[in-house]
Amino acid sequence: MDVPGLLAEVRRRLKPGGKVYIGFGPLYHAPDGDHGWLREMLPGWPRIIWPWGHLMLRSYALKKLSRMHGREYHAPRDWMHLDLNQHTIDDYRRMFEESGLTIVDLRTNYVTSFKGKLIARAARIPGLEKYCTLNLNVILAKLLTDSDGRTALRGQVHRTR
Repeated sequence: MDVPGLLAEVRRRLKPGGKVYIGFGPLYHAPDGDHGWLREMLPGWPRIIWPWGHLMLRSYALKKLSRMHGREYHAPRDWMHLDLNQHTIDDYRRMFEESGLTIVDLRTNYVTSFKGKLIARAARIPGLEKYCTLNLNVILAKLLTDSDGRTALRGQVHRTR
């Protein structure tokens, strides 16, 4: 999916002052970021559930998938069911910042399960955010701009350069 292109289209269609609410998960590098597609190819499935298995045992899973379907799969994107964009939380932050929209709110790891809460806590450890961000929710807005170059959002006025 062309995320910057999608955000550009959202920006084009939003009215000034309008907002878009976006939420999705799991992110690809999360424990179940393959949505289960590659994990089913891993040894011991379904008795053994491999968190992050799609990252650690990717070559094994792709070789097994290739044998099953009689064609070579070199990357998850080669298989139609795995056309996942593989963006990280940092990639999404950068794309949101570069979209021309204003980030009103961005939150990650909205979870209720015990397992999810443990993984969300691990995301706070330096270097683990990429692998422990399960989902994200963002509110983006298209600012109002007046003739003096001032922008407003929710009644607040900001000066632009």
